[in-house]
Order: sequence, then structure tokens, then C-alpha cells
Amino acid sequence: MIARKIKNHVQGIAAIVLRVNLIRLFTRLLLRALRLDLALGKRLPVIGEFHFEQQGMSCKYRSSFYDGVGRILYWSGFQKYEPETLKVFCELAKKSNTVMDIGANTGLFTLAAKAANPEAAVHAFEPVPEIFNQFSYHCSANALNSGLVLNNIALSKEPGLEYIHIPYESMGSATLVQGGINNLRGKQKRISVTSLDEYVSNHRIKRIDLIKIDVEGHEFEVLQGATRTLSRDSPNIICECLPIGDNDSTERLLHKIGYLIYWLTRSGPQKVGSLKPTETGEFHNFLFTKKTL
Repeated sequence: MIARKIKNHVQGIAAIVLRVNLIRLFTRLLLRALRLDLALGKRLPVIGEFHFEQQGMSCKYRSSFYDGVGRILYWSGFQKYEPETLKVFCELAKKSNTVMDIGANTGLFTLAAKAANPEAAVHAFEPVPEIFNQFSYHCSANALNSGLVLNNIALSKEPGLEYIHIPYESMGSATLVQGGINNLRGKQKRISVTSLDEYVSNHRIKRIDLIKIDVEGHEFEVLQGATRTLSRDSPNIICECLPIGDNDSTERLLHKIGYLIYWLTRSGPQKVGSLKPTETGEFHNFLFTKKTL
């Protein structure tokens, strides 16, 4: 507790100093020159607006104190944020007419999908109100008004009410896993949820080509609520699978529907027989597809 308070105090001072644009720019140049941008940048808060480049498109982004995505985008750039995953996702998005971004957070994957394929329809889901507002701002600030549906709701195995755990210091790690993850202190809030199958039916979506899932340990439940859609459309799925999730059940469900599993690594997608996320925190993202790569 004391160590966390000291850390927050130091980061608070850094955030105040780094709000001076000239200091922040100089710090970024220095960190990149020393190749310390990724290691130290994760610890340096970025508050306010900045631009980053991705796929030939300049994007406006508004970062907050605990925004881990914003930190990496500012200090290191788009190309350093989960590069093994975004590369595959963007290539698939180019060939997709309809994309689902489940657990959209501040909207980076939605921005990437629309940059890769401006004509694609993207349906995004983010249940935490504060993050949803930030996400909505990024969409409007980057003129993403066409073919975009934002939903301030969570997906699960069926429609109803569930409790979401929202950490005080890292809202991006909010989860429907009871008690939260990573020992993060937070609050419980009862929210409405729906399933992907129900959403697709209600919105009369004829076909889904690509799904991205980042739901902090609730992956199996989301896929349970999507089996009808997965069987009908066979969409490609980019999914973060954490060790805390029910990965054995996820694996059985995927194999039953006919999906292959590829682990996304620095050297590219690697076909694996089982779904076993690493405990180190690296490379938790997988591609589920019915096509052999």
C-alpha cells in the first residue's frame, strides 16, 4: 500500500512536469534515442491531446493519467503497441466488411480497422462509462462518423445483469471476472449485458468477417454467447486470452466449431494445438480461424 502511494505520488509529479509540451517533447526524443521509450514510457503518465501516425493516417488522441494505451502511443508510437497483433488485425481488416471490437477500451483497434478499411462497418463495445466517453471522443475527433456503431455495454454468454469490477487506478482492466484481476483494487457495479448472437439478431447483421476480443479473462463467456454467429459466418477472431480465463473450455468450444488456433508472436502467427497463454505477460493474443495460414 505504501509503495503504491509513493509510486502514484512520483507519477503525479511527473505528470505535472510533463504537461509542459516542450519538456514532454524533449523527454520523448531522449527516451527514443536511448531506446528506453517502451520500458520507461509505460511508467510515465501522459495527460492531454497528441497526434500519432498509423497506416499513413494522423490520429488525434486524448490521454488520461492511467491510460496505458496512451502512454505507449505517445512515447513509442503506434508501431510499438502490440505489433505482433495489430499487424495481423489490420491485414484482416482490409478484407473485412463488418468488424466487431469487443472490449474496445479507448478505441485503438477501431481506429486501426477504419484506417485499414474506411468502408468497413465497425460495431464496438466498451462498458466502462469513463473509457467509453474517451473512446467516443477519439471517434469524433478523427471524423469516424460513417459505418461506426458504439455501444456502452458489455458482452457475455446471454443477455441479463452482471457485476463488473472497475479498478480505481486502471479502468482498462475492468472485467466481469468476479473480484477483478491482478489484485487491482476497485469497485463493483451492476450493469446490463447482452450476447453477440442477440446483438447480431437485433441489429439484423447479415455477416461478420472479423472479431477482436479483449475482455480481461471473460473470453469464454463472450464466445459462448457467439456460437450461432461463429457457426454461421466463420469470422476470423483476434482474442486476448489471459491465464485467469477458462482457456480449456474456450479451446474445446473453438475445436467443436472447427477453428484452428494460432499464437501471435514477434515471428508471426504460430499454429498451436492448445490454448496456453504465457504467465510472463507477453503474447497473450491469439488468432482463431478456420483457414490454414
